Formats: sequence, structure tokens, C-alpha cells
Amino acid sequence: MKILISAISRFQKPSGICRHAANIAAGLKQANADNEVVLLVADYQEGYFRSSFDIERTGVILKPVHLGMNAFERNVFFLKGLSKLANEQGFDILHLSFPVPMLKSGFKGKVVASIHDMYPFDIPENFGWPRVLFNRMFLVQCVSKSDWLTCVSSNTHERLVSYFPVAEQKASVIYNSIDFNSVTPQKPKEDRIAAESFVLAVAQHRKNKNIDLLLKAIDELTKVDPQRFKQLVIVGSQGPETASLMKAVSAMSLEDKAIFLPAISDAELAWLYSNARVFVNASSFEGFCIPVVEALHFGAAAVCSDIKIHREIGQDRCRYFKLEEGAAGLVQAIQATDISECRQTGVIDERFSRLKIGRQYQDVYEKLLGEC
Repeated sequence: MKILISAISRFQKPSGICRHAANIAAGLKQANADNEVVLLVADYQEGYFRSSFDIERTGVILKPVHLGMNAFERNVFFLKGLSKLANEQGFDILHLSFPVPMLKSGFKGKVVASIHDMYPFDIPENFGWPRVLFNRMFLVQCVSKSDWLTCVSSNTHERLVSYFPVAEQKASVIYNSIDFNSVTPQKPKEDRIAAESFVLAVAQHRKNKNIDLLLKAIDELTKVDPQRFKQLVIVGSQGPETASLMKAVSAMSLEDKAIFLPAISDAELAWLYSNARVFVNASSFEGFCIPVVEALHFGAAAVCSDIKIHREIGQDRCRYFKLEEGAAGLVQAIQATDISECRQTGVIDERFSRLKIGRQYQDVYEKLLGEC
């Protein structure tokens, strides 16, 4: 089977979308070594895909295409060039790692698209106006044109069907996968990080991530419990909330207590999960939330907002707090979390194994192609 996975995006550094695409590709090779799996990226993405995701080791072929770093050029390629490239090179499956404005005309294979969330409808402020209108249009087109949709969680599937009832006939749930088997933890170059005395968050600077709530919590924690909590380390790319977060840091004099890391390697991320006193995700909306799964994989003590998706993927392995309780509720949950117990009981959750997820994608593709 020849599979082309489009990972082209605006991100110039590793992101959750990039990791999703890389994990699908690697899982498909692991599930069936005979698969020809090609990961399509923009040339400005090639470097970090090779260095951060260890593509060569997986047997996946990385194919860069020359594109400018602007939305117009990317969208023109999605509309005019993507299906043409896939058809000319004889791919059976074209998998879109997120909704893009693609026209299927001319492509003889099947198109599958990953649906991560309903943010364009649920959280329009994440995009701003009028950009959100384009994102909604791309999502509508993707739902209409794709032969199959894979939702990253039951929660996302439920939200998708609530907006697009027709999608229930061509959508299934396939979780995101994680794989750190070949990763040796390595401390980040940032020398201010104090092992087992920091709170860790992994989140892009977007409204729904509630990073401002984390800043308020660390401000309080470093005052009432300074021996256990010295810092907040936030791993994630900049976004619409970056400017306001920087203002909040300055207003609360947290320059030495809030450390922002825009992009790090898997080895550095593994070290942070393994050495954090507490991992926190305070989101109000999520489609899946890979960092929660990764944190639990490393046995981190995890505190999460009490929302449906966190319950779905974290089950009883997280401590939950009510968002309506604000910073006070988050501080209380963090203080009540015992790091030593979590370190001892960290286990691998087979729901998110790369091999299992790869086999599930293989099954979807084969059914679409009528091979079984």
C-alpha cells in the first residue's frame, strides 16, 4: 500500500500536529513493513522533522516540497497541487493530518483526514477574525470531500457529529499514539530549571490552555510552599496569547519563576516529564491532549482540569480540579498531589501504543480500498 501523509503546516518548530503526522507514519510502517509511507512536509519543516522525530529510523520517507512560509502559498498548493502530486505518484491513500482546503478532483485513491477538535466553532477566539472563517470553511470542505474521517478521541467524534450529522456515517475514533522507546532523557540547556521543584505545562499559547491560570497558581505556590515549588516551566510554541502572558509575567514579577521553552527535543521533554514535581493541564477545551498521555507514560503526577476529554484519556490516574474554582482550586489540587506515588506506579497505557494505532489506520485504509 502506498500512503501519502500530508504534514505541511505553518509551524517552523515541532508542534502537536507535526507529532501526530509523524506518529501515524511510523505506526503504519511498524504495523506493516511493506507499506510505502511518505510524509509530505514543506522544505522549512524538513530539519526539525528529521531531528525531532527521528524519521530515518522508522523507515518513513520524508518528502519536502518548496513552499513559502505564508498561508496563501500553502493553501494554493492544497487546492491545486496536493491531489495532483498524490495521483501522479500513484498513492492509494492520501491522509490529511488536519483539515486543509483540498479539492479531490483527479485523485484516484482515497482521502482520509484527521479531525483533532472543533476549535473553529467551539473556540473562535483561538483564531481571531476573520481567520476563523477560513478555518471553518476548510473544516466544512474537509468533512465533505474526505472519504473517511479519523477523530482523535470519542469527545472529538461527539463534537464533530453534533456539527455535521452526516459525518457519523464516515468517521471513527483512533487515538493519538506516543512512543518514547528510543529516547534517552536529557536535561534541557536552560540552566535555571531545578529538578523536582518545578510545575510543568506543555501547551501552545492559546486562550483555551488557560496558561494565565497557571501563572497565578505558581505565584501563590512559590509563596506558600517555596521548598516544593520554585518554578513553572511552560513548553509550547507562541500563539495568540503570548503578548498577554508576557504582560502577566511582568505584572506579577514572575520573570525568575516562569520559564518559557518554545521548542525542545523529545529527549529534553522526556527529562521534564520525569523530573517535574507536578504536571498540569488546565485547558477548558481539548480535542485529545497528547501531553497528558505523555506525562502519565513517564509516571508524572498529573493535575488536570475536570473536562470530558481529560477524564476519557486520564481516567483515574489524574487528580482533577474544577475550572470554576480558579487558581485557588488549582493550587489546592497541586499541593495535594504526591509525586513519589506517581513515580512508582507509572505504567504504559496500551490504548496509545504506536503499533496498535498503526494497525487501526491500516484497517481503515484497507476497508476503504476494498482489500478486506
